[in-house]
Amino acid sequence: MSPSLSPGAAEPTTDAKAPDASMMERWRPVVAAFNPRQPLSREEIDGLYVTRPQAPFRRVLDDLRFEPDHAPLFVICGSHGSGRSTELACLDRHLHEDRAVIEVDLDRALPEPVSPVALLLVLGLAALKAAEAWTADGQALAAAIRRLDAAVATLTPANAPQGLFPVAELIEDVGAVTSISSPHKTSRHSALGTHSMGQIIWHPEAGRAALEASDRARWAILRAVNHAFDTLQEAAGLPPVVLADDLDKLHHLDDLLQVLGDPKLLTALTVPLVLTGPVNLLHSDRFHEVRRHARVLPLYNLPVVKPDHAPDPTGIELLLETVHRRQVFFQLPKLWIDEAALPLLARGSGGCLRDFVGLLRAAALAAYNEGAATLKARNAEVAVRASRHMLEFTLTERSVQQLKAVLATGRPTDDPHFDELLFHNVVVCYPDQDLWYRPHEILVDWLNG
Repeated sequence: MSPSLSPGAAEPTTDAKAPDASMMERWRPVVAAFNPRQPLSREEIDGLYVTRPQAPFRRVLDDLRFEPDHAPLFVICGSHGSGRSTELACLDRHLHEDRAVIEVDLDRALPEPVSPVALLLVLGLAALKAAEAWTADGQALAAAIRRLDAAVATLTPANAPQGLFPVAELIEDVGAVTSISSPHKTSRHSALGTHSMGQIIWHPEAGRAALEASDRARWAILRAVNHAFDTLQEAAGLPPVVLADDLDKLHHLDDLLQVLGDPKLLTALTVPLVLTGPVNLLHSDRFHEVRRHARVLPLYNLPVVKPDHAPDPTGIELLLETVHRRQVFFQLPKLWIDEAALPLLARGSGGCLRDFVGLLRAAALAAYNEGAATLKARNAEVAVRASRHMLEFTLTERSVQQLKAVLATGRPTDDPHFDELLFHNVVVCYPDQDLWYRPHEILVDWLNG
């Protein structure tokens, strides 16, 4: 099952002619402006963020501002590409003056197998790396490192090789997947550099040792991690907050359940922790314990269709606003798109922001490839069809039967395979009077055919 719907290169049209250099110059900024893999930065939020109803970042901000001494666990849940990373960027934008903000890319930070203890270790290492950037007190930092070193020693089985958890080395590695508010509040990456490459390099047996940790070892790690955050707060003079993204990039739902399998441990942290995860955390009974201990905040797909199958202008208009904002922010060429193409792309996205941006990019490439100065409805149809073909490759007969059942009822099925379809954004969840479910819009005509 493919974890992403973002389309690749658009199909060529039959009447294509070779574009000239002027066409390249016209379309280059459009293609660059609609990159589905480029999340919004803190600096872009004011110009590009489209406010949506009940935005999770506002609810997190309210909690942190009204209860500044409380340390809750937040989980922002939504489908792939629904805008969860953008919600974290909004939080960073609004918090970095008042808190020491640490952002961690969990996709490249966690060892295998994953576990709550491994997650705690990553957070502790990130806290120490942040403290290193802020502090002028080398003795306090060295004491915090020694304390984490002593705690991780309790994880290592007696017959295991030494060096499973080389704390000093791992603190350096975590810099490749972490960004922090700089001591001088200039650029979000000024203290640690960008983190587009790299990952934490764990000993092959480290993940297993963390997974099998005793209760004594778990709580020793927790105390050391909390001490690391205390050290950071003392150095920064600001209370820390952690924004940890990309838990949904774990390969299986079972991995997600494993890393969140002890939410009580995570709620014992003395700093607020904001995680992002798939919509299954809201839907599946397997995550009941997470919902009991965390503040789970939904980020549903934007409604582009109603339960009666008519277009829903609510979600379509929000998606169209993203185009108008990028038009202004990136100063795109005038009349580069025919307005009639936009609703086709909005509905084809299934209300998923990343899919909408990816379809726009693919449609722009289709227009460029035919030497056209304006993106037309036919280019949108090419992009939608190419994306649908890519998704069809992942579908089994069982998947098709599940999708047809969901299309007929608007409700989840009892088949365990439904959870996988939801996890991979093949089934989407829309808000209405009640929640309702539908196959990704790009598949609906094909399923009805």
